[in-house]
Amino acid sequence: MATIKETKSKAKDAPKLEHKLPQLNIMENAVIKAEGAFRRHFLDIERMVSAKGGVEKEYIEDAIKNLTEIVGTELYNTKAPVIVAPESADEIPEEGSCWLLNAVVSRNNFASSRMPSGIRMVYLKNGKPGAVMLAMPSTHEVFIAEKGYGAKGKGRLRVAGEKDLTQLDVFAFIAPYNETKHKYSSIVAIGEENDFNVLISGSFAYSVCEVAGGKADAIIAYNLTAGEIAFADLMIKEAGGIMLTTKGEKTDLYSQDVVIGSVKAVKDIITVI
Repeated sequence: MATIKETKSKAKDAPKLEHKLPQLNIMENAVIKAEGAFRRHFLDIERMVSAKGGVEKEYIEDAIKNLTEIVGTELYNTKAPVIVAPESADEIPEEGSCWLLNAVVSRNNFASSRMPSGIRMVYLKNGKPGAVMLAMPSTHEVFIAEKGYGAKGKGRLRVAGEKDLTQLDVFAFIAPYNETKHKYSSIVAIGEENDFNVLISGSFAYSVCEVAGGKADAIIAYNLTAGEIAFADLMIKEAGGIMLTTKGEKTDLYSQDVVIGSVKAVKDIITVI
């Protein structure tokens, strides 16, 4: 993966993906306005880490605030409310249009100058996601999904084909990691018992895109926020997959514990967890 220094001169090379819905034009413009600041902050953090003086928490907070203002201003121009980093579905209106914005996803990665980290946006209408985007300014990766028109990255995204449980590569994502290491251990143990490979996810949103693009087969995720659920719901469905709760039930914005992937992978995993 390219480093900040290698990509800094390629700021105008970020891909523009073909799409139908105007909301994705708005997201695209917001990313164009924010990507320079995102890379500068990321590079500043990289320097702080290299100097071994530590990264001040205040700097991280100010960087996130700055990026939220840049992206949020573009979204606010549409007159639809912008909900920043929503935790619960109670924060999201059931009627009308709104935006869900996380100007920095994978905050721990960002604070340590590690990838993946990026900007996540979701457009909802009457509580249902209609368009989503994950943009990674430091590596110029962009992933989108729009209801009824599919999911795209470096081409059309499709989940992997049907495989036996023993052939699966499965991401495990649990937040917050420091307080839930035992749950990771239990998922790894389930993988060992059933002969499937467990991968630790450093970024839920990025892992969703990896599964949507067939680079991994599924995700077992716990303690998700409403914003994460909304993003994953549209991205995976438009890539031909499904998302169910760990109990095998349909999800909504209140869901927290889910399995994501192809239909067969999700159903097979739910039988063993």
